[in-house]
Amino acid sequence: MTLFLNKKSNLIIIFFILGIILSLGFDPYNIPFISILTVGIFFLLNDFIYFNHNKNYYLFFLTGISFGFSFFVSSMYWVANSVLVYPELYYLIPIPLIGLPLILSIFYGVMQLFNSIFWSSSIFRIIYFSIFWTVFEIIRGSFFSGLPWNVIAYSWTWSLSIMQALSIFGIYGLCFFTILISASLFSFYFKKNYFLLIFISVLTFFIILAYGHLRIKNYEEIYSVSNEVRLISSNFDQNIKWSEQSINKILSLGSNDKISIFPETSIGFTKKIPSNWIAGTIRKENEKYFNSMQYSNTFYDKQKLVPFTEFLPLENFLRSIDIFNLVPKNFFSSGESNNFANNNFLPLICYEGIFPLKTISKLSANNLAIINISNDAWFGNHAGPLQHLTHVRYRTVETGLPMIRSTNKGYSVLINPIGQITENIPRNELNFIEFQIPDRLDLTIYAKYKDWPVIILIAFLLILLYIFRDKNISRKSKNE
Repeated sequence: MTLFLNKKSNLIIIFFILGIILSLGFDPYNIPFISILTVGIFFLLNDFIYFNHNKNYYLFFLTGISFGFSFFVSSMYWVANSVLVYPELYYLIPIPLIGLPLILSIFYGVMQLFNSIFWSSSIFRIIYFSIFWTVFEIIRGSFFSGLPWNVIAYSWTWSLSIMQALSIFGIYGLCFFTILISASLFSFYFKKNYFLLIFISVLTFFIILAYGHLRIKNYEEIYSVSNEVRLISSNFDQNIKWSEQSINKILSLGSNDKISIFPETSIGFTKKIPSNWIAGTIRKENEKYFNSMQYSNTFYDKQKLVPFTEFLPLENFLRSIDIFNLVPKNFFSSGESNNFANNNFLPLICYEGIFPLKTISKLSANNLAIINISNDAWFGNHAGPLQHLTHVRYRTVETGLPMIRSTNKGYSVLINPIGQITENIPRNELNFIEFQIPDRLDLTIYAKYKDWPVIILIAFLLILLYIFRDKNISRKSKNE
């Protein structure tokens, strides 16, 4: 085995396979503990590179690229289906299928570079490893508009109890503890005194599990009779979604006496709708187009737009070199404020639901529920819509708010404040259901303090590591 791993190309291939294995921890597979196993092996392989390849920085970087590329190709391949909606744009398929994973893999490559700089034979490497992985997930979620898709915390979907930790420290806190526990468990063979670390890690896991179990057990599902809604789901292909026949069909499902919630862009360009309806529409203002949620005569304009679909990053530059000149120029503009009149609901349009802080920034004490509308017709019958559901589902636990989710060709559901799906319409069905909205929970710790506890924890650990590293260097100097 050692002889096999001594060949650098074999290590790069193993990291590539490891990225594919990690994707099995996410929807639609959700294999329990696969993330723990994968991250643990990742940690062991880093040790092997350090001890057997003389801390090869270039090799560290390439293994990160290889791992990240295979992970994003295997877990986000479905993005390419959005291009196939328009057959004339087939030549753009390599961009989402190859280009996007390659760009995202750079984050893992640079993460590995940092690992290579700080890796050592000491126990400190476990903490560095956990910090760097978490920090680069945070950067990935914010850099260049951000794409926090399939952060490793989303691999816990299979455990509702573990998910409750989101109410305290959000996805990045859960990411940090996942990495820390994984690396600690796989450090067992090094030194006997590592057993203490393993014990602490296992104890941390069971504390998180116990907290989640108690939170679920103590949750009382109370419904307010006065807040009954009609949730509407549609099943229209992208090319017929805005036909007069399709729009009339979906509008016929609305109720005159109940709040009726329709999917993203379901009624096309702005129409007059009953005052108790909430619908996805498109509006034009000052030669700008907005992807909006309409309530009566007020609008919430989508603020987080999808790169290359709703807006073109560096548009002027890309068009100047003729890369995107064949792509239509009528992209959406980003909304600047929330002027949604119904303060009972927190509006999230599609892609916005994957950003925890974007959700928290809109939170109000008057909110009864999150309204999430989406159009998932772009992604066919692949894993994308299911992964999307998982991501927005996490927002309920983080905020303590229930969520009403209306989609076209996606998952239209009611999710309670602890992340359970309690009502749903089968996917790819034009239909509606009616229900009362469950009461919200008190404001969660995460909703109050956002990611600051995790950031402070990481900063504190880095300071401690610096102090102890300095002391170790001084001791070595004296001994010499």
